[in-house]
Amino acid sequence: ITPIHRAREMLTGGVRISLPALGLEELVPKVQAVLKSHPGAIAVSLEVPVAGGKKITVQGGNGAGVAASDALLAELVEIVGAGQVRFTGSPVKSSPPRPWEKARRS
Repeated sequence: ITPIHRAREMLTGGVRISLPALGLEELVPKVQAVLKSHPGAIAVSLEVPVAGGKKITVQGGNGAGVAASDALLAELVEIVGAGQVRFTGSPVKSSPPRPWEKARRS
């Protein structure tokens, strides 16, 4: 059971940040500073616009993780705007079949 006040922290598997094309050079250092101020184990990826209206996704390297929190979200939204920061779920771990499920499979 996950306590509601710890749900974001415990269930977040990644943080995805969409960066705008305009002002990218000025935003990246600000985003980096915020990420460094919230160290943790959650993976970070940046969606960066490229020519032709396409985007590439850049995954943070070793040591680039963050701690998922309301403060992190608020600081990032202030920089990149509402709707540009998404917390993604962590992968669901499969559990072994329960005894009654094993019986049905046979």
